[in-house]
Amino acid sequence: MVTARPRVEYLLFGMPVAVLAVAALLPGLLAPSLDAAVFSLIGERLSLGQLPYAQLFDHKPPGMYLLIAGGQLLNGTLGAWKVSWILSVVSVALTGTLVAGTLRALGWRRL
Repeated sequence: MVTARPRVEYLLFGMPVAVLAVAALLPGLLAPSLDAAVFSLIGERLSLGQLPYAQLFDHKPPGMYLLIAGGQLLNGTLGAWKVSWILSVVSVALTGTLVAGTLRALGWRRL
């Protein structure tokens, strides 16, 4: 019989990963990279009703732009760049936690 690991264990691992994600991405709060600036601008314009590939163009698929536009619609006071930065931090923290959980599920006990 397999016993389920408590979810508290993932939370205890996830919090330090989130802190590391914030620390690693902290310089990005000063100014966005070129890609991040494009993501932020197009996401912001989408949230204002402009159409992708008609009024706005970038050669990348629209997924990241739609996430940023959604974040803008939920909390437009932060600005597109901060919404993009927060999404990056959450993505990094969740990825680290999911990788650790997968490794533990596969039997790697060093974490």
